[in-house]
Amino acid sequence: MLQDSLAVTASYTATLHETLGAIRDALPPDKPVVDVQNILSTQVHWTMEMAKQLVGLAEHFGKMEVALKDSEAGEKFGEDDIQGMRSRSMYVCVVNQEHFKR
Repeated sequence: MLQDSLAVTASYTATLHETLGAIRDALPPDKPVVDVQNILSTQVHWTMEMAKQLVGLAEHFGKMEVALKDSEAGEKFGEDDIQGMRSRSMYVCVVNQEHFKR
Protein backbone atom coordinates (compact mmCIF):
# COMPACT_ATOMS: atom_id res chain seq x y z
CA MET A 1 0.00 0.00 0.00
CA LEU A 2 2.83 2.41 0.81
CA GLN A 3 4.42 1.42 -2.46
CA ASP A 4 1.19 2.30 -4.32
CA SER A 5 0.99 5.72 -2.63
CA LEU A 6 4.61 6.46 -3.50
CA ALA A 7 4.01 5.45 -7.11
CA VAL A 8 1.01 7.82 -7.38
CA THR A 9 2.72 10.78 -5.69
CA ALA A 10 6.06 10.36 -7.52
CA SER A 11 4.77 12.33 -10.49
CA TYR A 12 3.32 15.16 -8.36
CA THR A 13 6.52 17.17 -8.36
CA ALA A 14 6.80 17.16 -12.15
CA THR A 15 3.09 17.91 -12.58
CA LEU A 16 3.23 20.71 -10.04
CA HIS A 17 6.31 22.16 -11.74
CA GLU A 18 4.61 22.04 -15.16
CA THR A 19 1.43 23.64 -13.78
CA LEU A 20 3.38 26.46 -12.11
CA GLY A 21 5.32 27.03 -15.34
CA ALA A 22 2.07 27.24 -17.31
CA ILE A 23 0.66 29.74 -14.81
CA ARG A 24 3.83 31.88 -14.99
CA ASP A 25 3.73 31.80 -18.80
CA ALA A 26 0.10 32.95 -18.76
CA LEU A 27 0.82 35.95 -16.53
CA PRO A 28 1.48 39.35 -18.13
CA PRO A 29 5.12 40.40 -18.26
CA ASP A 30 6.61 42.02 -15.20
CA LYS A 31 6.40 45.78 -15.18
CA PRO A 32 9.22 47.89 -13.80
CA VAL A 33 8.91 48.71 -10.13
CA VAL A 34 7.45 52.17 -9.57
CA ASP A 35 9.64 54.40 -7.42
CA VAL A 36 6.91 55.89 -5.24
CA GLN A 37 9.41 57.91 -3.19
CA ASN A 38 10.70 59.59 -6.35
CA ILE A 39 7.17 60.40 -7.51
CA LEU A 40 6.26 61.88 -4.13
CA SER A 41 9.48 63.91 -4.01
CA THR A 42 8.76 65.29 -7.47
CA GLN A 43 5.23 66.20 -6.44
CA VAL A 44 6.48 67.95 -3.31
CA HIS A 45 9.04 69.87 -5.40
CA TRP A 46 6.46 71.09 -7.92
CA THR A 47 3.93 71.83 -5.18
CA MET A 48 6.49 74.04 -3.44
CA GLU A 49 7.38 75.76 -6.73
CA MET A 50 3.73 76.39 -7.48
CA ALA A 51 3.18 77.75 -3.95
CA LYS A 52 6.09 80.19 -4.41
CA GLN A 53 4.64 81.36 -7.71
CA LEU A 54 1.20 81.81 -6.16
CA VAL A 55 2.63 83.86 -3.32
CA GLY A 56 4.40 86.06 -5.87
CA LEU A 57 1.21 86.39 -7.86
CA ALA A 58 -0.78 87.32 -4.75
CA GLU A 59 1.83 89.94 -3.84
CA HIS A 60 1.65 91.36 -7.37
CA PHE A 61 -2.12 91.66 -7.31
CA GLY A 62 -1.97 93.14 -3.82
CA LYS A 63 0.40 95.85 -5.05
CA MET A 64 -1.74 96.47 -8.12
CA GLU A 65 -4.82 96.81 -5.92
CA VAL A 66 -3.06 99.41 -3.76
CA ALA A 67 -1.91 101.25 -6.90
CA LEU A 68 -5.46 101.28 -8.27
CA LYS A 69 -6.84 102.67 -5.01
CA ASP A 70 -4.09 105.28 -4.93
CA SER A 71 -4.84 106.21 -8.53
CA GLU A 72 -8.56 106.50 -7.79
CA ALA A 73 -7.68 108.73 -4.81
CA GLY A 74 -5.90 111.07 -7.22
CA GLU A 75 -2.28 110.04 -6.76
CA LYS A 76 -0.12 110.52 -9.81
CA PHE A 77 2.51 107.92 -10.54
CA GLY A 78 6.00 108.71 -11.70
CA GLU A 79 7.71 106.96 -14.57
CA ASP A 80 9.63 104.72 -12.14
CA ASP A 81 6.38 103.61 -10.52
CA ILE A 82 4.78 102.82 -13.86
CA GLN A 83 7.90 101.02 -15.07
CA GLY A 84 7.89 98.92 -11.87
CA MET A 85 4.24 97.97 -12.42
CA ARG A 86 4.96 97.01 -16.03
CA SER A 87 7.99 95.01 -14.98
CA ARG A 88 6.02 93.05 -12.36
CA SER A 89 3.18 92.49 -14.83
CA MET A 90 5.60 91.16 -17.43
CA TYR A 91 7.18 88.89 -14.81
CA VAL A 92 3.74 87.46 -13.98
CA CYS A 93 3.13 86.80 -17.69
CA VAL A 94 6.48 85.04 -18.08
CA VAL A 95 5.90 82.90 -14.98
CA ASN A 96 2.47 81.87 -16.24
CA GLN A 97 3.81 80.98 -19.67
CA GLU A 98 6.62 78.92 -18.16
CA HIS A 99 4.24 77.14 -15.81
CA PHE A 100 1.79 76.17 -18.54
CA LYS A 101 4.56 74.87 -20.83
CA ARG A 102 5.18 72.01 -18.38
